[in-house]
Amino acid sequence: MEKNKQKITLLFLFMILVIVTTVVGCSGSLLTKNKLPEEEEIQNLDTNNYQGLRVETRNLDLGNLTDCYPRIVCFGDSVTFGWNIEYRNSYPALLKELLTREYREVEVINSGIAGDTIVDAYNRMESDVLIFEPHVVIINSGLNDGRIQKKNGEEDRAGSSENGRGIDEQQVTNVDPETFEMYYNLVLERLKSADIKVILMGINYVKILPSGEEDSVAEEQIEIYKEYNELVREISMNNDIDFIDLWDIFDTGDEKSSYLQGDGIHPEMEGLRSIADNLYKVIREYDF
Repeated sequence: MEKNKQKITLLFLFMILVIVTTVVGCSGSLLTKNKLPEEEEIQNLDTNNYQGLRVETRNLDLGNLTDCYPRIVCFGDSVTFGWNIEYRNSYPALLKELLTREYREVEVINSGIAGDTIVDAYNRMESDVLIFEPHVVIINSGLNDGRIQKKNGEEDRAGSSENGRGIDEQQVTNVDPETFEMYYNLVLERLKSADIKVILMGINYVKILPSGEEDSVAEEQIEIYKEYNELVREISMNNDIDFIDLWDIFDTGDEKSSYLQGDGIHPEMEGLRSIADNLYKVIREYDF
């Protein structure tokens, strides 16, 4: 009788162990399966425009990067990402091609995400910059930060439907200058604490804005972009960091029209080559 009880007890424990193992295993599989569709949805390989890091960056094997020297991370928004541009023609890829002349084992990593502000950049530093243990980080941010947004007052919106009053619209930037400067300096502090060399790039020259905007708003937007560009210049001077003035580089002679895509905002091939060339001139002076 006692032996039967022991057998039943052992059988019961074995069944519990099997159930726990199965549940854990299934949970792991579900996590994997749930993650892949999300990545595939973000990484639509049929287009050069999507949210998130480029597929080529996500596919990097960290283990293979340990012998790469120097490691350079390009950190920014759609200009860095290469909006409407094949990866091989993005400025990080062009920069790597140039630097290979001096450094055969160089790696240039594209950590640009379309639509990002400097606040977004700060929040993803660990996962998209520091994880690569870079020797140099190139920062380009401001187009989305300085973008004018129409802010509707909640009270006026309610009054509009109930009392027929018009909506009071206030022009604001996506990230105000004070917040922009604060987060920019927070990003620099983290990079300095990790003893990483930094290069700042200003906002590139903007020729036109999306259709449908009033001329007065378009002019105001361009002036705001100039102000944010100057703010990045001041930040670079205050931190003794190399600064590349893309606005000035793009806004030169007849070439500026060929530097931009049809939207008048994102760089075309000529503009991206110019960015890579100017970065190359700065980086080749560093003593690696």
